[in-house]
Amino acid sequence: MENDHIKLGLIVISDRAADGSRPDETAPLVRSWCTAHSYELIFDAVVPDEPEAIRDVLKDAVNREDLDLVITSGGTGLARRDLTPEITREFIDRPTPGIDEFLRAKGLEQTPYSVLSRGVSGLAGSRLIINMPGRSRAVVENLDWLLPVLQHAVRVSRGPVDDEEHEND
Repeated sequence: MENDHIKLGLIVISDRAADGSRPDETAPLVRSWCTAHSYELIFDAVVPDEPEAIRDVLKDAVNREDLDLVITSGGTGLARRDLTPEITREFIDRPTPGIDEFLRAKGLEQTPYSVLSRGVSGLAGSRLIINMPGRSRAVVENLDWLLPVLQHAVRVSRGPVDDEEHEND
């Protein structure tokens, strides 16, 4: 990872955004966030809440050598078509439950509905995948909350790292 510059991929999972009946507001907000924090949004896609579409785009994202972090937005709730966590688990080699717990706890400070989030996170090879809510502004809030740890998480996942540097991880 050159100059610790994080390269991010964004996958928006939304039937309405995918069919064009609602504009995707997430990618522009995430792009602005990335610019403000010296991250780079190098991949973004909008897919419907269809298992095969989600699976295909996640497969493409985790197989890209130029991505450090893959964020999904949407499909983490209780609706019958909300299958993002189940499909994401198919790609995760090593879960990062602390991220999941942290995001739900921080979300609880905003709304009691955050406890209904089923979002998961983990490593797919060396790519960190994090499921986030479908609300555009919530994605930016989640990125803000994670900002203090993302740089370290991505650096360590890219390895090799000196053992002393992360002995308490």
